[in-house]
Amino acid sequence: MKTHIKILGGLVILQLLLVSIIFFTGNDNSKFEPKTLIDIDFDSIDEIKINDQQAELTLIKKNETWMIDGEGELPIKDAPVSELFEQLSTLKVNWPVAKTSAAAERFEVSEENFQKSIILLSEDKPKTKLFIGTSPGLRKHHLRLNNEGEIYSAEIAQHRISAMRKDWFDRTLLSVKGDISAVKTNRFHLLHNNETWQNADDSEMELDSTKVDAWTQRFQRLEVSDLVDKTHVEAIIITNPLLTVEIASENGIINFAIYSKDKRYFIKRYDDDRLFELEGYIAEPIEQVDIDSFFPETAEDDESLTKEAESNK
Repeated sequence: MKTHIKILGGLVILQLLLVSIIFFTGNDNSKFEPKTLIDIDFDSIDEIKINDQQAELTLIKKNETWMIDGEGELPIKDAPVSELFEQLSTLKVNWPVAKTSAAAERFEVSEENFQKSIILLSEDKPKTKLFIGTSPGLRKHHLRLNNEGEIYSAEIAQHRISAMRKDWFDRTLLSVKGDISAVKTNRFHLLHNNETWQNADDSEMELDSTKVDAWTQRFQRLEVSDLVDKTHVEAIIITNPLLTVEIASENGIINFAIYSKDKRYFIKRYDDDRLFELEGYIAEPIEQVDIDSFFPETAEDDESLTKEAESNK
């Protein structure tokens, strides 16, 4: 019996020694070290395709400028594309969580079943395609490259990778650049002389230049919300505009027209066929003005405002 126990004990010790040898000499720890998922030259990328199964968006680079391909070729600010490349180029993954085609379907990273896909191209040649799928935990998503079977789980801000046009284009593309020297509308005509604003039709009329400055600056901060589909443009611009505005600045003259339809606001430049939508909080302070909107406050106005304030207490 004692001999039997000694033999068993010796076998246990031998197994422990074998495990130790395998662990310290035979195990390749490097395969568990984080690796870069997308290893390409991002500087060479000149086209991006984003698909979320509801919409598909193509971004193209022309003359070092990124824009949305298709209708209008809307310009994009550099920051969103730089942020996307930064996010993709720094994606780190460890060992795969699965490799089978069934798992790709289940985790929604297959060719037919995915939550989002991103294709990066250079000179019309695809360099990589990334599938983004289900979320196994906070800030993490399942990921797979189309030319690989391995499925990984990694942190990615997929909500910032939008296939919606309005989340990418430069909404300030209609804003007026430079100092404004004159404004002519279908209601009034203003000139800027010696740091003050004057009524071009009545130079003796007293205006509050601070009020005029505040109004003209709305054009310098102008932001549109989205591009109107060209199939809807004619039905909107066939009506007379609410307001026409000719703005003279140090960069030239720009003509705008503001329209309204179904309680929504729209704006276009006369030298541009595209029509854009404006949020009401931006459009109404621009459109709902007349020459008397720029009159100085009087003592009577101050008294009226005081009474109104007191009545609201």
